[in-house]
Amino acid sequence: MILLIHGSAADHSTWSIQLASSLRERFALWAYDRRGTGGSQAAFEDATPPGGAQPWPTIEQHADDAAGLARQAPEPVWVVGSSFGSVIALDLLRRYPKLVRGAVLIEPPMAPSDDAPAGPADFIER
Repeated sequence: MILLIHGSAADHSTWSIQLASSLRERFALWAYDRRGTGGSQAAFEDATPPGGAQPWPTIEQHADDAAGLARQAPEPVWVVGSSFGSVIALDLLRRYPKLVRGAVLIEPPMAPSDDAPAGPADFIER
């Protein structure tokens, strides 16, 4: 199985080309709307406290959601993360290594090496 994790300002339809491709002949492909996006938006809005700020999900919550999907697979999954989805895939790999067979990270919003200038210190927290 391949678990497809979309980036920010997107939803599962980011993967429409892959979902319609011949990959389906070899793999089960799962694309989902991350918490607070696409079809999951209504549930996310319901969680907003009255008069309060919208509670943005953490990277860990997103990775926990992905882990819940991966647990439904009969064996460890391949994970493909695009942009911010790559950050979620990395956290999934870090905290749930037995659920993941391998990963492809597409344009992760991270420095390519230790020699590159660091991003804002609170990037991961945000």
